Formats: sequence, structure tokens, C-alpha cells
Amino acid sequence: MKKIILRKIKEGKVKKIRDWCNALMCERYDEAVASLKYENVQREFAYIVELHGEYYLVLYMESIEKDVIREADSSMRINNEHIQVLYDCLEFGNEGECLYDISI
Repeated sequence: MKKIILRKIKEGKVKKIRDWCNALMCERYDEAVASLKYENVQREFAYIVELHGEYYLVLYMESIEKDVIREADSSMRINNEHIQVLYDCLEFGNEGECLYDISI
């Protein structure tokens, strides 16, 4: 299963998102990997995109097994912090629609 999420970053929150993503790649890397293993996610990445003066976060997740991504373990501190950062920094709305997904 592959999932792509696009969210507008709230005004003044780009630095906080960058700092959090940097922490996930550096000092919190082992915790992030443990969380992804629990969720059955083999790959997750994030991009910041600037469009017409506004910033957006693009999140991509890919599961190890087709159609299986588990809900994050709420007992893991990193997951609670991750959710808090996302809610603090992002605007939420409707999910997008996958129009095609081709693999060979």
C-alpha cells in the first residue's frame, strides 16, 4: 500500500516542521525506525513544497505488505510527539484520490 498526503503548513510553522523532520533523521532516527516497523511501513518521507508563497508538506508512506499499514502505537513517545507537531503545524482537510499506481 502506498499513501501520499498533502497538507498546507500553517503560517510561521515551516521551521518547526523542518526541525522535527531533522530530528527524525538524526537524534530520533532509531525511534522513528522502530515506529515504522510496528506500523508495517518500509518507507516514509516528507517534502516541503512552496507554491504561490504558501508552503505544503507532502508525506509518502509505503507498506511492506500490500494494503496493510497499522495505526501508530500510542504508547510510543515519538508517535505522540509526531501527532502533536502535525496538528500544531498543518491544516487538515479531505484526502486526495489516487488515479493510478503502476508497478513493474
